[in-house]
Amino acid sequence: MLRRFIDLRPGEGPVVLRTFAVLFTIIAGHAIMETTRDALFLEELPASRLPIVYIVLAVIGLVVPLYNSRYVRSFGRRNAAVFTLMAASMGTTLWHFRVPGRIAAYGLYVWSGLLGTVLVVQFWMFAGQLFTVAQGKRLFPGIASGGLLGALSGSLLATAALELTPEAGIPNLLLIAAGAFLLAALFLTSIDTDDVGTPFRAAGSDLQLDEGLSVLREHPYVRRIAAVVALGTITVLVTDYLFKLVAKSTVPTHELGSFFARYYAVLNAVGLVVQLFLAQRIVQRFGVVVALAVLPLLLLAGGGAMLALGGLTILVVLTKGADGTLRHSLHRVASELLYLPLPPQVRDPSKSLVDAVFVRGAQAATAGGILLLASVELANVKILSGLIVVLAGAWLVNVLRLKKGYVDLLREELARGSLDARLLQLEELDINSVESVMEALSSDNPRRVLGAMDLLVESQRARLIPALIFFHSDEAVLLRALEVLPRLDVQPWRIHAVRLTRSGSTAVRAAALRALGRACDADLVRPFISDASLEVRAHATFQLARCEGGDDPVEHPAMVALLEHGAQASIEERATIRRALLEAMRHDADERFMDLLLEIARADRSLAVIETVTAVLERVPDERFIHLLVEWLTIRDVRSSVQAALVKLGRPALVALEEAIASPDRDLRLRRQIPLAIARFGTPRAATTLTEVMGRDPDGVIRYRALRGLNRLVTSYGVGVDQGVVEEAMTTNLHEYLRLLALLTPLVEGTDGPRRAASSGSMLVELLEDKMRQALERAFYLFQLLHPRENVRSMALALESRDAKLRDNAFEFLDALALDCSEATRQLLRTVVEDLPAPEKLRRAGLEGPGSMPDALRRLLEDGDDSVVALAAYHALAVRVPEMNGEMDQLFQARPGLQFVAEAAEQLPPLTAPPRSTSRG
Repeated sequence: MLRRFIDLRPGEGPVVLRTFAVLFTIIAGHAIMETTRDALFLEELPASRLPIVYIVLAVIGLVVPLYNSRYVRSFGRRNAAVFTLMAASMGTTLWHFRVPGRIAAYGLYVWSGLLGTVLVVQFWMFAGQLFTVAQGKRLFPGIASGGLLGALSGSLLATAALELTPEAGIPNLLLIAAGAFLLAALFLTSIDTDDVGTPFRAAGSDLQLDEGLSVLREHPYVRRIAAVVALGTITVLVTDYLFKLVAKSTVPTHELGSFFARYYAVLNAVGLVVQLFLAQRIVQRFGVVVALAVLPLLLLAGGGAMLALGGLTILVVLTKGADGTLRHSLHRVASELLYLPLPPQVRDPSKSLVDAVFVRGAQAATAGGILLLASVELANVKILSGLIVVLAGAWLVNVLRLKKGYVDLLREELARGSLDARLLQLEELDINSVESVMEALSSDNPRRVLGAMDLLVESQRARLIPALIFFHSDEAVLLRALEVLPRLDVQPWRIHAVRLTRSGSTAVRAAALRALGRACDADLVRPFISDASLEVRAHATFQLARCEGGDDPVEHPAMVALLEHGAQASIEERATIRRALLEAMRHDADERFMDLLLEIARADRSLAVIETVTAVLERVPDERFIHLLVEWLTIRDVRSSVQAALVKLGRPALVALEEAIASPDRDLRLRRQIPLAIARFGTPRAATTLTEVMGRDPDGVIRYRALRGLNRLVTSYGVGVDQGVVEEAMTTNLHEYLRLLALLTPLVEGTDGPRRAASSGSMLVELLEDKMRQALERAFYLFQLLHPRENVRSMALALESRDAKLRDNAFEFLDALALDCSEATRQLLRTVVEDLPAPEKLRRAGLEGPGSMPDALRRLLEDGDDSVVALAAYHALAVRVPEMNGEMDQLFQARPGLQFVAEAAEQLPPLTAPPRSTSRG
């Protein structure tokens, strides 16, 4: 059912529905709060006091996002939003039991504004973590409609509550709002926080003031947007104040709650209709600038009518209604589209600056101006109506001035080829954008043409590309056209393809033959199997064999003749034929040619061959290539595509990887690449395999990569792991951390000695500290497996913060999550991560460290890590501990491979004390 309204892909439905529900309940709760706060404020105070809360809210809107970003980074996006919603629910409940009065009216208004600022920002920051850029552009409009529907539902619920139970009073609406916030928190906890690629960055989520000001200075178009947004903010705020001033004077005080509830319900209903049925059509038909001009035009008309007719209540209501229905629907859509032509490095900081600084600054300045007018009794209907006329007129003029800059930017980005097709879908393009795209197709600039073609292809509107594109002079444009248009079979492309077979470019001739071959125009292809160009001949032969070769096209006479010619030709000619055949197979994968491809792959391990094989296997899986793919995992440049091909081959490929990693005689470089390849299968069997590897493999790098692979399986694919096995591995790493900590204390004290002892001791201390960090990192990786929905990494970073409060909060949260573990594991984790001195940690863990540096060195000489043993032996020789001489001799006899340590120590100079420092520097 959802797919009728949203472009959903398989697997996206549940998370989209839950995200929609979260936004719906947040906005519903806030809509109920708005009704309550407006009614209670105007019951207790005159409308002339509204500018005070406007100023406070503007300051809050400017300051809070700066601290909100830090707060979200500390606890994770989902956790931060859940905590805020719970605080909103509890705080709103407490406001229900407030003592009536003017101070309470001010406080409730500010509390409502604070929640509206923080909750919406945190929601979109969290949504940005859930979805990729491409998903965001498809799904966010549908999810955002949950906000409009929530606002409508909240207003209707408030209206019903006041109509059905008028004796309960307006304050009881706060309990309903608190319940909505609590319900939103429950919905939020049901959403998994897996990242699925490059996160969609919610604009305004992270303000970089310096970067934004720099962009503002360098880009006139951004300055125009800032002016439009500032004027719009001022005009809307004056309109809102005038509306509430008239409501206060015309609606009886005891009916304010019902009036606001009904009025906001009507506005939200009309706004939802505009968003669903009119906004996109208006933008497409008339363009962004015209759509953006609708709201200031209506406010200008409303202000003029009020000024001429004396401020009739119906005119005020209708003028405010234009703002309420359009600002969050049509006007919001058009405003967002204004930023799309900007490159990402300009778009993000400019939008953050405009939304935060210009909007809030305009609000504060306007509120101050209204307060000044009210103080001299000039804030009346006539003055305010005149202000609306002037402001809306200036707003409209600045909107109309945007058109030229908007279209020019589209042209520039198309010319650069940097207009991101993932951000633009043609359904969202306005008429000016479509004109710019079509104009770009006839440009002499190839990058501009290619950008327009790619945009149309990715937005599934490639049929709009004209056949005249085949007359372009640039080779890259012709190659792209020959790849796209023949597949659609709607243009007279054959005539142009035949003409291009006589092109001066070998690549264009080959592409034209590929297009004709796909259509099996054998008579048009056949003349070229004897072409003077070996590359053209190979492409023609491949396509002819595809069309006429039956079950075994490799035995087609033309293909046999080509291969025989290659066998007898020079090395250079043979390479040319092979390269051309590989390119043909890449473009037109065919299972009948897999024997030939396998033969080439066995004889040639070049990157071109591997890239072709992996590309073909993505479309034509063939288990015979598994052994080769496994061996190719050691080649970094093609590793990702090789992993994808293995996944495509399924269970047989997984079995081959399991056998390879279990064979100790296989190349260690290969075995170290296998864990992450296994993780990409995303199956329970893959998890079982990686769990076994993590627990038994003798190589530490392989064990660590198996752990990383398990994290990917759990967080990205939702695969479960055995909690007992994970806890056992956690315990092992935590004990390793404490063991190294016990050995470290006497060694740290020993680094204050003679210079050469301090040097070798510092190296040994740094090595042990590094191994401690690795042990703790592995423990946190394992803990993440038990809590895939939590951001354990953020907690680990917070534990290292200099902010004591942040460390304490992270520790408490970590300890709460550890309640799922056994008591022994939880206590061990507490001991390791708590901010305690090393001796106290060892005491709580029941460990007794070595009493002296020689004792610590003796233990390190028995370590399983050769690097630790070698550096410990070197340090023992450097400090010349007499009681260890016999032990050192036994060590070198038992392990001759460490003899180089003794030889290096013999070159050491006599022990000398470090020079006394004369300054603290």
